[in-house]
Amino acid sequence: MRKITLLSLLIAILAVFPEHSLPAISSALVVREDARIEKADAIVILLGGGPERVVRAVQLYESGYAPRIVLGSGFRSSHAWDAIPHDLPWPFSSDIYQDALVFLGIPTSDIVEVDTSSGYDTNGELRSIANFAIDEEWENVILVTTASHSRRVDLIWRRISDIRHRVIAAPQPGFERWWQHGEYIRSVAYEYGALSKELYRQAAYYARKEGRKLLERYTGNKKSPSPS
Repeated sequence: MRKITLLSLLIAILAVFPEHSLPAISSALVVREDARIEKADAIVILLGGGPERVVRAVQLYESGYAPRIVLGSGFRSSHAWDAIPHDLPWPFSSDIYQDALVFLGIPTSDIVEVDTSSGYDTNGELRSIANFAIDEEWENVILVTTASHSRRVDLIWRRISDIRHRVIAAPQPGFERWWQHGEYIRSVAYEYGALSKELYRQAAYYARKEGRKLLERYTGNKKSPSPS
């Protein structure tokens, strides 16, 4: 129902302001990069995109913004692997990313793989990385993802972690005219659907947080809200 309502709203906006609203729809998905980027403990590449994420992360590493590049292992469904030979040399997305990083000159000692095998979506992947960052006592991370994915990554990290972060949107040439490319049309439709789910999670999380504050005020019991 939420996705249908959101889609109806987008259609109404397009009908009234087609020339102005089309670029705005894609622009709202992108976290804009200003000139100042703070140095961090790690540069994290979110899995699932193309080579643009790897290339942007390497640029940041070579510019000295962090001493290491972090990758998730990727979601690994036990059900899928039960159905195929265990010795099948099938690469995971993290393997492809690691090979690309080494090819571009990143020392293997500066590439860190985090176990994200239980996270089937961006929320799960980021949660595993945030937990790893806490264990490593990192204070600041740079999250690199595709431009169309960047807004959602920023929202999720703000909900699940207090560690300082900066989202860097790897460029997608032509994304501002997304309606002219079938691939970008699919990306925009998917991201708005996923954003509606994330906004629901945000609302539920902050509602519980405020509810616990009220409970603490009247009972004196202090409990931290569990992230959703």
